Amino acid sequence: MPLSDAKSRKFLNRRTITCEGYARDEGLLEIEGRLVDVRSAETTNLWRGTLKPGDALHDMSIRLTVDAELMISSVEVVTDSAPFPACRDVPPNLQQLVGLTIARGFKQVVRTRIPVTDGCTHLLALLDTIAATAVQTRASFARARHPTEQPVALSARNAARSELIDSCHGYAADGAVVEKLWPMHFRPRA
Repeated sequence: MPLSDAKSRKFLNRRTITCEGYARDEGLLEIEGRLVDVRSAETTNLWRGTLKPGDALHDMSIRLTVDAELMISSVEVVTDSAPFPACRDVPPNLQQLVGLTIARGFKQVVRTRIPVTDGCTHLLALLDTIAATAVQTRASFARARHPTEQPVALSARNAARSELIDSCHGYAADGAVVEKLWPMHFRPRA
């Protein structure tokens, strides 16, 4: 279902975040993301001069290499466009991610490892989306390795409590999804 018809309005800004997940031949996964911000009107920046409509104010990319458990083994970060020269100092700071596992609490751990003044709001926003893409990529990877099994069978393969339980409304411990996929962890409401 599409959004309702918009009121009369004028385009001002577009933020595009694109993320893609890949399986490497040796079994690792790579997640690539790119964030681009463009404005509709010419703007002046003290450090970059005049930006024409459609010029990227932000153009940043991250590639994470992770294993099947989503442990980060490699991080590559590129800032092609940013408003300030100091923004280009941030990419090496994201090497602090190596060794972390993308799981519940990941955002909090990242923000502890990379203090606000050592980070970039835009790179961290991109990283949040990349982390969600990594989870989806891992699911696709598992399904590709077991194409004839249904998702329920893949989930039942491990009776341990999934990190997905209580991660959102759909995976609530008292909901129908958990009751079907992980009946041993289903907890009906009192």
